Amino acid sequence: MANEPAPSPLLDSSHRIAGTFEPPFTRLTAGALTALSRGYFPELLGIENLVVESRRVLARVAVRRELMAPHGYLHGGTLVSVADTLCG
Repeated sequence: MANEPAPSPLLDSSHRIAGTFEPPFTRLTAGALTALSRGYFPELLGIENLVVESRRVLARVAVRRELMAPHGYLHGGTLVSVADTLCG
């Protein structure tokens, strides 16, 4: 049919982005992901992974003086770093 759009080279037949995959870390438990982070930046931040699922990650970080800005609020870099770490 002439009115149908051409297939996108970016989508597969199921309309998913071609070449996507589930990241391998989503098969880890929260404890295993925490262990994998030892010695790296997530440990320095004090990230404690609570839940790791294919579409959801839940963690917590204890707010401490080293993560604060001089004005007494949690430093924005802390928030961004935690979000970046949890998003993979």
